[in-house]
Amino acid sequence: MVASSTAVRREPVLGSGVDVRRVARVDAAASRSHLHLVPTGGAVQVVTNSQSVRFARRRFTAVCVALVVVAGAILAGRAMASGVDGTQRHEVTVRAGETLSQIAAREMPGVRNDQAVAAIEHESNLGSSQVQAGQKVIIPAP
Repeated sequence: MVASSTAVRREPVLGSGVDVRRVARVDAAASRSHLHLVPTGGAVQVVTNSQSVRFARRRFTAVCVALVVVAGAILAGRAMASGVDGTQRHEVTVRAGETLSQIAAREMPGVRNDQAVAAIEHESNLGSSQVQAGQKVIIPAP
């Protein structure tokens, strides 16, 4: 079915002084060639390829699983980097007669003493390695 419209043209009839209306039917599709008719209703045919649908579902599932694995790896890496596994930084109160070197040796046994002292100074924002009894220092995670 082709859509059509009615266009009215006025043309003067020679010698009569009266306008005569001439009706011309204009094919709408011909006048607007950039428009295309789209089938609707029963004229529409849906063609599916079950293999391609299955493949698309499998691919979607694989991508989702891969994203979950990557997200889990990132979260596990962050958890380990922040020290969630029990080796978090903690605070220690300096006892009477105790030095920062002794605290470093006791609290960070797997680290060289000079590096442990420097790490404690940095974490606790100390200006030097001198500490007083009752002062609190922060022990970083090793």
